[in-house]
Amino acid sequence: MHLGTVLIAISLATALLFLAFLVVYRFTGVPRWRRFARFAMVGSFTSLSASQALLFYSFLVSDFSIHQVWEYSGGDLDWWLKLSGAWAGRSGSIMFWTWLIVLSLFVEELRRKFNKGNEKVAALPLKTGLGVHDWTLLIAMIPAAVFMLVLLSDSPFTGLHPTERYPDPLATYPDGLGLNPLLRTLWMAIHPPLLFVGYALITIPFAAAIGYA
Repeated sequence: MHLGTVLIAISLATALLFLAFLVVYRFTGVPRWRRFARFAMVGSFTSLSASQALLFYSFLVSDFSIHQVWEYSGGDLDWWLKLSGAWAGRSGSIMFWTWLIVLSLFVEELRRKFNKGNEKVAALPLKTGLGVHDWTLLIAMIPAAVFMLVLLSDSPFTGLHPTERYPDPLATYPDGLGLNPLLRTLWMAIHPPLLFVGYALITIPFAAAIGYA
């Protein structure tokens, strides 16, 4: 198993721990479980960030031992086009989207931690013991965990393997299949990331609305 996939698995495990610790905190009200949840959040974000960075690096150095790199990149491309290949495929785009969701949750957790005194209303528990902030993180982490589960079954780090169309990929295209010529534009490097940032950031107010309700 590739290191990147292992890091995704670690991120999923710590994300599930985060959810479990918040649930325990909801029923017990013991602050220790909330601190454990924060540590799990940091672990999930760190592991997924390392995996995402590894995927970016694999594209930049044209590591054609990874199927997605071979399929959506080429050794003759500029560095920014190589990087664009990281979100050109299905698994790569889901990976980037998931990382942005976890990043937004991590930033929200840090914002709450360092502005705790100014956000007493948001931190106040509702009828059940969890504040709006905690409900927001709990609800928003669920789709991120589901995406991580999908990434384990369809990993962007899957090794290069023969297909029906390309029985011997490296012999046919030793320098990578290359990015689709229609996608070799500056907009490919700008538009998809901005789109995924929007998808990820809308998760926070959406989860907050559900949590408050």
